[in-house]
Amino acid sequence: MKRKVTAIITTVLFAGTVLSAGVLTTSCALLTEVLGSLALSLLGVTPASNFGQTGNIQFSLLGQSADSTKSIIGNHSPRGFNIQVENEDGSLSDCDYVEETDRVGSEYNAIVVLIDDSGSMENSYPEADFGDMCLTCPHDPEQIRYDAAGKLIERVLQEAPTSRIALMDFGPTADSGFDATRVLADFGSGMDEFLQAIGSVDASARVGTPMWDSLAEVVSMLNEEAEDYEGTLMRRAPIDPQEEEEAEETGSVSVPRYIVILGDGDDAAEFGGSDDFTLNEVINLATSRDVVIHAIGLGPASATNDNPMVKSDEQLAAVSNLQRLAEATGGYYASANDPDELVTLYELIATSMTQGYTVNTVSCVPGETADDVEGDIPESGEPVEGVVDLGGLRLPWRIYAP
Repeated sequence: MKRKVTAIITTVLFAGTVLSAGVLTTSCALLTEVLGSLALSLLGVTPASNFGQTGNIQFSLLGQSADSTKSIIGNHSPRGFNIQVENEDGSLSDCDYVEETDRVGSEYNAIVVLIDDSGSMENSYPEADFGDMCLTCPHDPEQIRYDAAGKLIERVLQEAPTSRIALMDFGPTADSGFDATRVLADFGSGMDEFLQAIGSVDASARVGTPMWDSLAEVVSMLNEEAEDYEGTLMRRAPIDPQEEEEAEETGSVSVPRYIVILGDGDDAAEFGGSDDFTLNEVINLATSRDVVIHAIGLGPASATNDNPMVKSDEQLAAVSNLQRLAEATGGYYASANDPDELVTLYELIATSMTQGYTVNTVSCVPGETADDVEGDIPESGEPVEGVVDLGGLRLPWRIYAP
């Protein structure tokens, strides 16, 4: 059966320069030089839950107005860029714009930055001793992921200074009261405390990846913090007109809840994974508490990683699970082949949370040729790829069909 593919593009305009992160491997400096006036940045690409029936894909792009004072949300999406999908013969088919939906940012947020500190991040696993368990390790020996976390926190506190943020990790020994999570800097910490935590983190142990257990703990903790924050805002006077209208309609003020999680692999039992929670249970818990999860796949958990030493089955599992986690909770999935890409990416994620973004739907038709010949929607586990054309600069994107 021949079916169309529909893609959803998430955008926020970003101040006068083009920055790239997520699924891109092109350097930010080059993009800024070549496309300085376009004000667009690609965050990531995520297949929708109904991909198997419709081929829906979510693209994330960010930006701001030229004077950096606000996010541009509105009817800008059809201009300045084009989305294409690659056909079986290597040609590209254009995607047609369908619609867009605004998602408004907030100056009041409850955020947890959750970092993978499993052994694969900073340890090597020599083939002579460990076989092919992790031929690409270590994936972030210089702890650039912590520099990136610091930049995200700094950007959020600049743009939404009353937001409540915590920095946590999973992998090493858990803190008291947790089974899989370590609190590096709790809610209410100042920038100095975050920097001190970043500078003193120890992630050198060869430990597993209890991602789902940690996420479940963090979701519950984050929800409690957000509820407390909402109570504080309701008691505060005066509140701004938007808050006042919301409070009159619902009897409360809603604080957006976000988790930004970084992982470099799958939560697998044979590698010290979770004991108590599954991915489905984490998704159900997060959606019941309105927690949005933005998922970043590093190294083997990146959909665009073509390193032949990455084992395909493990990459597929890692990418597919992070893609699903993000889509099901209303977030986006971003790929980072190299930890150096994380700093810019995390700054852009911060802006998307505080200033809002636009979800744009486009329709794509992959086929054997680009001449209006439609193809079948790829089967589960197959790669789907194409390009985003930002004013003539063609940037690759890639997902795995769920």
